[in-house]
Amino acid sequence: MVSLRALTFALALASSALVAAKPTADGQCDSDNMCDKSSPCCSSAGYCGKGSGYCLAGCNPYGSFAFNSCAAMPRCKSQHISFKNSATPWVALDSYNGNPATAPLTLDSGTLHAGAAGARLRVTKNGDAAGGTMLSTTRYMYYGSVTARMRHDAQNGIVNALTLMSPTGDEVDIEMTTSSPQSYQTTWFWNVVEEGWTWPGNGMQTPAYLPAGFDGRDWHDYTIQWTPTSLTWKLDDSVIRVAQRSNSFKNGVYQYPATPSRVQISIWNAALAAPSTKAWAGGDPDWSQANKAGAFNIHIASLNITCADPSSLSNGQAYDFSTAIDSQSGEPKVITTNRKTTV
Repeated sequence: MVSLRALTFALALASSALVAAKPTADGQCDSDNMCDKSSPCCSSAGYCGKGSGYCLAGCNPYGSFAFNSCAAMPRCKSQHISFKNSATPWVALDSYNGNPATAPLTLDSGTLHAGAAGARLRVTKNGDAAGGTMLSTTRYMYYGSVTARMRHDAQNGIVNALTLMSPTGDEVDIEMTTSSPQSYQTTWFWNVVEEGWTWPGNGMQTPAYLPAGFDGRDWHDYTIQWTPTSLTWKLDDSVIRVAQRSNSFKNGVYQYPATPSRVQISIWNAALAAPSTKAWAGGDPDWSQANKAGAFNIHIASLNITCADPSSLSNGQAYDFSTAIDSQSGEPKVITTNRKTTV
């Protein structure tokens, strides 16, 4: 099963000026259709090319010409990123060369505005933010925790998300959608296979429980804590859900996220997606309810990242994938390297 949320977002943003684009000369790529030497990198959107939009930003080793066609992944650094007081801690992806010292974040697509209380990521009916807006960290996290202080406009058809996304299709999400300000959903993927998701009151095996009075239009701290043995989702000081790696054993491996991931904040228009995704998000947005600029927003005040690299990793400035497969996860073994992270 494809990671529908990730695929939808990549496709919805295809018209954006900053997204990892798909020139008509480029071919599509995946593990069965690898890129050739002239366009060696398989982008996160599944197209072959070269440069920052392809060889950085979640470059997929499975579909690339070789595993080392993708640049090495800058290693995690614990940090506090503030968006307050009109701070702009990002650089446009198309001008980013892979050096994480440039900025802690890339603007992968869409538009956002800095302000006193934080930044506003926008989705609009037309223009550069018609698909949505996404920020990604320039450094990868290989276990640890991330807390985003956010609030969002609750609207049918609009998805607001905090995500961990790896190049191999491991993914962990907090998603908020529909016009309900109490919407809070959790989901995770292993190797693009969806293993479990839930929202409050749906009667599933691992339901999420929200504190009384929760309203996503107010400021809250959203946390994903990722360890080699468990995933924990938190809202402010409350644990919402815990998923155990031990429960994910299937077909001889633990189908559990186990590869370095970028932290992403995004807002996107699910009405541009498949009918099932559109229905999940509540249908078409009511654009008459948008602000004066014709936008719905997700507001972010800060991002806190705490790294927890496995002790087995050696020194090295970046993460990389070995050609060997990890017998526990069924995915490429993660190693450290001093191979360059730039293009």
